[in-house]
Amino acid sequence: FAVRGFQLLDAVEWGDRAPHILQWLTPHLPLHTEEPPWVNVVRTFHGDPAHSLASLRTRLSAPKDAAALSLRNLILSNADTTEICQGVYDTLMKRGASPRGVGSVIALTAADVMQRVGDDNRDAFVRAAHGLLFAAAVRLVYTHVQDIAALPLLYTSASYINVLQKELGQQASTAAAATNTRHALGGGLIAPALLETLSEQVDTQDLNGAIASARRYLRLGNDARALFATIGLLAARVDAAADQGHTLQIVQAASEEFMAWPVPLVDVDIDSFLVVALRAATFGSRNTLVENDVY
Repeated sequence: FAVRGFQLLDAVEWGDRAPHILQWLTPHLPLHTEEPPWVNVVRTFHGDPAHSLASLRTRLSAPKDAAALSLRNLILSNADTTEICQGVYDTLMKRGASPRGVGSVIALTAADVMQRVGDDNRDAFVRAAHGLLFAAAVRLVYTHVQDIAALPLLYTSASYINVLQKELGQQASTAAAATNTRHALGGGLIAPALLETLSEQVDTQDLNGAIASARRYLRLGNDARALFATIGLLAARVDAAADQGHTLQIVQAASEEFMAWPVPLVDVDIDSFLVVALRAATFGSRNTLVENDVY
């Protein structure tokens, strides 16, 4: 709520709208809800003076974001919350990664978790998506805030993804097969034609074809923004009342993380962001009113 609300205000240059968003936002903040046990572990870890992050204020060396990649395996392991927090701390303080780089890697790991859930279980897919939504929001914080006080969000984000993947378990995933399948497709080499083909494939729930079209579009050097804008338009046809608006949020989070991926990590495969965005748009329940207007 907080991140998306303030993104909206940034787009309209705030003006006199700040009081309205604050009045809307405050009741939605879970200030007094029951916390899961791992949250207190995060709080205890951060409160230990031995884990102070203060020296990051004066660090002058260039970020080493490649050091953050080892967090993927750690978060997806059976490590406990203290070990997750220690891994994040070491990555920031000893290995020299930037908060934004760490945030991006955590978000990619969250997308990996979504890939473990098959498309035959939409509820589980949406539940897994909460990890990506949270991790993407945390990463976005560091594009606006440099304060050391914001850094513990990385502990929370990584720990949440770790706990979430343990709860979801290793489920049989139809997405895994789709990710590795290549289909012959139309659309040629012209970007608008490829996007039109992609739209048709999503409409017919041809996920494999849509993934192949999207990959081809990107391999040809076309603008990723236009691709994700097209996926966003398709996601907007999903019945928001049926999924509480999750589909469009998933596409937005995945697209932001894809396009904000750190340049030094350009060789890392971030296909998971693209695939989860397409899965969200492809298998969401359609809004019949929107469909009738479109066609």
